[in-house]
Amino acid sequence: MDRARVVRVWIAALAIAGETTADPVVDQSFEGPILSTTTVFDQQEIAQTFTVGSPGVITMLDIGLTRTEPGPVDGLVVRLNSPLFGYTLGTVQVPAGAVIPASSGPWTTVDFRSQPVFVSAGQALGIAVTTADPLGGGEYNWVGSTEDTAYLAGTSYWSTPVTGWNSWPGDNARDFLFRVFVDPEPALDPVAILGAWPDRVRLAYSDNGSVDQRLLKMASIGDKAVVLAGGDKPSPSKAIKTLGKALKILADLVDEYSGDALLLQIERGHRFLLRRFAAQAIEDAEDAGGDEGLLLAASGLLGEGDAAIDAEDAKGAVKLWGKAAKTAAKAAARVD
Repeated sequence: MDRARVVRVWIAALAIAGETTADPVVDQSFEGPILSTTTVFDQQEIAQTFTVGSPGVITMLDIGLTRTEPGPVDGLVVRLNSPLFGYTLGTVQVPAGAVIPASSGPWTTVDFRSQPVFVSAGQALGIAVTTADPLGGGEYNWVGSTEDTAYLAGTSYWSTPVTGWNSWPGDNARDFLFRVFVDPEPALDPVAILGAWPDRVRLAYSDNGSVDQRLLKMASIGDKAVVLAGGDKPSPSKAIKTLGKALKILADLVDEYSGDALLLQIERGHRFLLRRFAAQAIEDAEDAGGDEGLLLAASGLLGEGDAAIDAEDAKGAVKLWGKAAKTAAKAAARVD
């Protein structure tokens, strides 16, 4: 059997337990010149939009935001929205002490690995920053440029409780300093990722009296998949079958609720996990000394699913990865 091929496939799919197979790369950035300073305080939220260049998972941000001394008391809230005024895909609380002082600036790092944001090329996102800290004493300042052509794939906005979101006009247009890190092959805990979806669905949609019951059904399926994926004896083949059911519902919902960023985010996450569980099923069958022919067939199906994703055929990829998991299960049942 071509063990090297199976191992390569598995490495490409990522090990379940936290080893990174590729380093995050700076996907989008604006790093100056620094020609402006804008204050974030309890009555003013500010944001920078950008356009994703490469598919993967946003794991980290650097923002050109510093604190003055004496330092602010309340920390920052950093959100990734899609689009800027739409759904929040991830929120990170940054303690005041974790924001870099102005004397050491300008970059403050914001870690999104605890709630990864799955993205695709061309997707428009916004980095929004707010705080409960009032003006006076220490301040938070996001540095940037006043050149309106500094970052062509996005722009900046400000918001107050009275005005809502606005862009800076004319000569006052600016872009804030930022770096977005996208990991094409993230090392993430699949059970933790999957376990977050049901609660997020219920939180986002259940307060609507006319909520589509399919959303809640999908959340319930997600709960079952968490049980199948975790525990002392995880079952990738059963988890992938359960995820497949959720994805069928998601496919219809995404078509009907066109532009619903949270649903698209969940769909991307489900597909990511589906592929990972398929690869794990192949690895488990290989470790058990499963049938060589079936293992090679399963690896081939996994690769065909990857090719379908490259061709933007998500539904085709889901079917192929599902077949890969089933074939791997058959291989494991036929031990040489």
